[in-house]
Amino acid sequence: MWDRGPDPNTNPQLAALASSGGMAQVNPQILLAMQQNAASMRQVQTGNRVPQLNRIYVGNVPQGTIQEELKQFFNNVMEVGQGPSRMTGDSVLQVYLNIDRRFAFIELRNPEEAMQAMDLDQIKFKGHPLKIGRPANFDQVALDKLRMGKPPPPKLNLEALGIKNAISTQVENGPHKLYCAGLPNVLKDEQVKQLFETQGKLKALYLPKDPQTDLCRGWAFFQYQDDNITDAAIAGLDGLVVGDAKLQVRRAENKAPDSMNAAALGGGLVNPLLGANPLANPLANPLALGNPLALLGAAPAINMSKVVELLQMVTEDELKDPEEYKEIVEDIQMECSKYGQVLKVVIPKPGEPGCGKVFVEYTNPQGAQEAIKQLQGRTFAERVIIAGTFPEDKWQAQQLV
Repeated sequence: MWDRGPDPNTNPQLAALASSGGMAQVNPQILLAMQQNAASMRQVQTGNRVPQLNRIYVGNVPQGTIQEELKQFFNNVMEVGQGPSRMTGDSVLQVYLNIDRRFAFIELRNPEEAMQAMDLDQIKFKGHPLKIGRPANFDQVALDKLRMGKPPPPKLNLEALGIKNAISTQVENGPHKLYCAGLPNVLKDEQVKQLFETQGKLKALYLPKDPQTDLCRGWAFFQYQDDNITDAAIAGLDGLVVGDAKLQVRRAENKAPDSMNAAALGGGLVNPLLGANPLANPLANPLALGNPLALLGAAPAINMSKVVELLQMVTEDELKDPEEYKEIVEDIQMECSKYGQVLKVVIPKPGEPGCGKVFVEYTNPQGAQEAIKQLQGRTFAERVIIAGTFPEDKWQAQQLV
């Protein structure tokens, strides 16, 4: 909407000038100052919100979900992922849910939290992996302009949410988004992932499939966790021979249209580098069809907590009755023991610090990580569980808040 000039009918000073025939003598600087003041007032009235830049798209929402469930889920996820240094208050301002088409738009309180939420792609909600992306009208240029000169917001602690190994299917636009053509159609998702990870750990990978055959369409977009290796990855992958095919890798913003890409976009399975029938070209290259584990280096050791924190499992009212409290503890102990040896289950009672949370201590971090993986997004008493790690130093000090 265009900004409007000051109206003499609503401004006493301009009205006086108009009645005296002095409108033509108004100082332009005064008019400019008044317009700037009006703009400032509009900004204050909207709370400095930039709704378009604050929104994320959420797909694959399970049937039966209501708006309040999604709002509470993402508020809790952001709280766990951001950690104790987060800004107080709810991260989610509002949710628009179209349950018939199983998608939602979620507005967060600032663009930085929307940027953080992009890393939640594939997080499980009621057992369904959610697809996280940007709305179709998202303006990346406006976001870049708004944040010019500012450092990127801190990353969410995905390990605490049990999704540290997840690779997003949403590849952000920018100089580090890579495009690969020439992928043999018979390659599976895991093989393409392992192929690209010969250069470094992936942050995101989009590999389109033919809906009729579920075969790879021969091209992909991807991005590495470490932006500094982008050039080295291009040099290492571009021209690499995989079977009878030769990969073409470049930055996505510089990719030139070619017949192979056009065929892929048109839905066909013909890959000019393989011939009309890709299944007739066996892949002799061990990079593509050999043991995928041979493509990976040893994973670095990670110092993880052996204590799991579970949110949205219990309410204060449920914990008031001693018998019900005992049953809840036994139920959780039995379920969590499926994922590793449990040392202790602690559920703070009403009036105690941390009431409303559940803590499970395992004998080792591996058990804790498996529990987070299996419990994340499941329901307990019709509430969606939020699972994450809890710092061992705070656990030892019994600082459960």
